[in-house]
Amino acid sequence: MKKLSTLVCGVALVSLAVIAPGCSKKSKSSSSTVAASTSSTTTVIVSGVSPIGSGSTTPLNSSSTTPPSAAPLSNTGTGNFIDGSSALPGSTTDDFGIAAGDFDGDGDLDLMIAANTAASRVLENNGGIFTVRPGAFPAIVMRATDVHARDLDKDGDLDLVVASNMEPIRVFKNNGAGTFTLSGSFASNNDTFTYKIAVADFNGDGYDDVFMANAGLNAPSSGQNRLLINDTSGGFKEATAGSVPVRSDDSIGIAAIDFDGDGDLDVFVANFGTPHRLLVNDGKGGFTDGSDTFLPPKVTYGTAVSVADFNQDGYPDVFIGSEGAPSANAPPTGEQNALFLGSPSGVMSDASATLPRLVDTTFGLIALDANGDGAPDLAVANLRGIQGLLLNVNGRLVNAVANFPQSNTPGDSLGCTSGDFNGDRAPDLIFLQRRAKPRLFLNVPRPSTPAAAAPPARRTGNLSPI
Repeated sequence: MKKLSTLVCGVALVSLAVIAPGCSKKSKSSSSTVAASTSSTTTVIVSGVSPIGSGSTTPLNSSSTTPPSAAPLSNTGTGNFIDGSSALPGSTTDDFGIAAGDFDGDGDLDLMIAANTAASRVLENNGGIFTVRPGAFPAIVMRATDVHARDLDKDGDLDLVVASNMEPIRVFKNNGAGTFTLSGSFASNNDTFTYKIAVADFNGDGYDDVFMANAGLNAPSSGQNRLLINDTSGGFKEATAGSVPVRSDDSIGIAAIDFDGDGDLDVFVANFGTPHRLLVNDGKGGFTDGSDTFLPPKVTYGTAVSVADFNQDGYPDVFIGSEGAPSANAPPTGEQNALFLGSPSGVMSDASATLPRLVDTTFGLIALDANGDGAPDLAVANLRGIQGLLLNVNGRLVNAVANFPQSNTPGDSLGCTSGDFNGDRAPDLIFLQRRAKPRLFLNVPRPSTPAAAAPPARRTGNLSPI
């Protein structure tokens, strides 16, 4: 084991007392209680945690293996945040997924917000102020849940991959100036709740593929997870039969991770109420279930995954966000999140007891170096509660929610992203809110380090999430 170098219907969803129309819940199904109309996000990765001390806008848990085109900037963040939400437009829609990247090539980070049963939109960044760019995204209403920004066709700009509940995976191509058009729909027979996807090169051909985490035990497909292979033009085809182990789970969170250091990307799947799964890649996009060998037998109501070397021993660790168990058709009240630590052998140990005792209904995660000390910290998007911040202190994550502004009042967040949104070289945070204005928390930079007049041109991968 090498050390890190650089780096359906069928699920009854009862959040807010909403049951998916036409669904009847079987006793074995225990899927997420987020409403069907609603991390990380977020999708996440990999063996090689990106250079977190550099201030690079490539996220710690991005499944992009392509670094930004610009040279890394020093991270000026202090890990203390002020409210900058006035820089964002309001929202009245169910905003599920968020991706950040330089879509128009002007050197700053723009945003794409994926809405559920409403219009999704691209927000253009002009000097740290975001406005909806008319016509930048097609007027297609989707049951969108997750979005990732990737250069799928290797033409030098960022395209968008959007996942939706019980709908196809859709690809939107960038014209190079930040205007997107629908180029294809894939997995058109999707009968499951696809809350999260992982976008990464799973078969080693240099092009990003899509791994779908699916929930819906009562669906004809029994919530089977699926792998879509990039045809090298930015379109996708179903992987060869048998490439993904046949499992009947309610899978919500997903991450790409090289847990065994063999140079290919494996997959960690967070399940809702059943054991989590670690799928081992043969290097060509064929997976076997290594869960019994490599994972502790811990069961949580998992909804999101973030991968980083949290204890800084050189091996990738896995943070699992959890929502808690539903009861009597009511939303869950939350549960303790979980942490699995990697090792030289690849076998992971349960270190959840080292986490601060916080009972949250987590749905999105993003790893970042908030205070510029070179260690991965973690932002936590919570439903029905305040948003969380865990700072890394000597390899342990501690509660630092007091570092957030007073405006961090209870909300309903399904996802978050991180990036330098105002050009001061400190990583900021954006938390989506259901049917409310997103929250932008600006990282206060160290006063001894002058802010850059203008950041250099750069493009980044998805910043949202696993």
